[in-house]
Amino acid sequence: MSAYEITVIVLICEFVLMAFVHCLFDLSFRRFRWANYLNERLEKMQIHLKQGKWTSRLLQIGWLGPLFITALPFSGGVWTGMALSHVMTFSNRQTLWSVGAGAILGCLIFLLAALGILTIVEIPSA
Repeated sequence: MSAYEITVIVLICEFVLMAFVHCLFDLSFRRFRWANYLNERLEKMQIHLKQGKWTSRLLQIGWLGPLFITALPFSGGVWTGMALSHVMTFSNRQTLWSVGAGAILGCLIFLLAALGILTIVEIPSA
């Protein structure tokens, strides 16, 4: 398989995982009492963080946070991006756009890295 084919497969898997995790978070926060308790605590924590000097600036980056968390290698991927967007109480549209764009950007980073490594390493033909 070429690096392009692998990139497309990874991107499809990322979007399927994104839909699954989004549904999982929505169902769990609505049905379980402990999840509602956590959600209330997160909202209180977010209010507290908005009052801080550094954290208020961090919260101002908005949808770029989940995008970068999803896109950067070894930073967590779709799971962490979706969790961060739920903590930041984004709408469904903002969540799906930011994490989806992060997945696309992450796959492009993977493709560029794979193509760069393939130009360095020569595979001898039999």
